[in-house]
Amino acid sequence: MLVKKARAPATENRSDMPEYVRQSNEHEMVLEFIKAESASSQWLDNYKFSEGFSYEELIPNADLSDDYQNSIRSSMLNYRGYSTRSSLFAGFPLVVDWSFYRFKIAEIADFKFANYPPWSQLAGQGRLVRDGAHAFDDDPNRVVGLGIRVEKVNAVRERLKSGVVLARLIVAAIGATYVIVEGQTRAMAFASLPPDSEVEVLVGRADDFKEWHFR
Repeated sequence: MLVKKARAPATENRSDMPEYVRQSNEHEMVLEFIKAESASSQWLDNYKFSEGFSYEELIPNADLSDDYQNSIRSSMLNYRGYSTRSSLFAGFPLVVDWSFYRFKIAEIADFKFANYPPWSQLAGQGRLVRDGAHAFDDDPNRVVGLGIRVEKVNAVRERLKSGVVLARLIVAAIGATYVIVEGQTRAMAFASLPPDSEVEVLVGRADDFKEWHFR
């Protein structure tokens, strides 16, 4: 999400870390994840809406203070293995501290793709977003061969250039590295923006990300 600069809290050291925006929580992370994926017809069909609830009520107009809604959204994310800690969330810690931070595009270029194909294959051993972006532009045939939809990435890039606000990336902070949990395609598109542009990112921190299979 493109944002304007804001003054950092006095406790934040801008030389050591991105700019803190605000605290978040697990319920908002689940909402952000579903909001991002369900914006694409490729993923929307995977989400099953409980009887009596509409997409508009649960996602665009979500009430994060409603425990029942929160439980429904967590159940909706089960197709990704969220509650069972399987599939994408295999080994993902049960307790994560979530916060929003503001990153420069130059910093996002140093994020890592999660360790699963096709993005990890495209970017190579280091799995850096910047390497994936270079490979995407340098060898379109290889990109297509990996099953990456070139037209989708280019469409997202065009939306960004037109000033369209996109969903936030969701990342896991593992040491000094940020690994993308959700938003691989958007990260690729963000890399095409000017390096001093800024975006908000939802960052998760935990003691035991070492167990996450795709770290």
